[in-house]
Amino acid sequence: MPPPEDGKQSADLLDLICDLIEQPSRRIGAGFQLGNGAEAERLAKLGLVRPGSAPKTIACRACDEDHPATPKFDSVTGRHFHFCPVAGRVDIEPRDLETLEVHARAIVDLLVAAFPVLPAIGRELVSEKAWHLGEAIVGGTSLTLIFARQIGSQRTFGDLARAVATVPATEIGMILTSSPLPDPQLMLPNRYTIVGLRDIASIEGSCVEINRSRLAAHIRMLRGKRQRLRAVGGRPSNESLVVDAYDRRRQRDEPFVSTAAEARAIVSDLTKAHPDRMPPGVSTVRKHLSKLRSSGS
Repeated sequence: MPPPEDGKQSADLLDLICDLIEQPSRRIGAGFQLGNGAEAERLAKLGLVRPGSAPKTIACRACDEDHPATPKFDSVTGRHFHFCPVAGRVDIEPRDLETLEVHARAIVDLLVAAFPVLPAIGRELVSEKAWHLGEAIVGGTSLTLIFARQIGSQRTFGDLARAVATVPATEIGMILTSSPLPDPQLMLPNRYTIVGLRDIASIEGSCVEINRSRLAAHIRMLRGKRQRLRAVGGRPSNESLVVDAYDRRRQRDEPFVSTAAEARAIVSDLTKAHPDRMPPGVSTVRKHLSKLRSSGS
């Protein structure tokens, strides 16, 4: 087990990686390198950042305004310079011309190696947003793994949902994400579940390491839900929605007042979560709740 300080540094680096992967622009300016020198080196070794193209603008050191980047090189002084409308010739610090770019696709290769995923697929499902990693066996359970980023908007989440509908899950479908977890009421095809990368991964050296115990906890939770579904029977489509809604309400510490009140609340929740689908009737939900609670879940 790594010392506590090493664990904190690993968590901080993973947080930084997730933040960079989530930012809308791939470009990282000179300020990042100045404030994160050691981290920038590690990110480069991981393949997550690489040298970028020349900047389109330069922050002028004379007038504090941004000017179009048209640097010229003075062979006598060995330095680049540009012309400022206010101050005339202004020398450019070498680091102002240095940029890095985030290479989000590299996290796919790191995750493939970390599980490991065999055979590795790495197929892009949503342009620059989601990739099908492949299948991994964890504790005897087959996982179909997908990595997704920048899924916070309704549009991108919809794109993700349409994409995973084309990827049948083996035993469990799991989407790893660098994004904040979406509303748990949102459902995905093929019963895919979304797990935060920060929750199950860390950075060790130049590799991503998967926390097997935390991943196993997610697997046990999902297996428990499916066992309850098999135990109570009923219409599978409605049953799955009711059980998931019931579990989410318990996670939010919503009180269970009565079966009737719970059924009405679940119908309301399902109506909001699935506006394009007719929710089950209150009587149907009450039947499923009675069977669910009688099963000891």
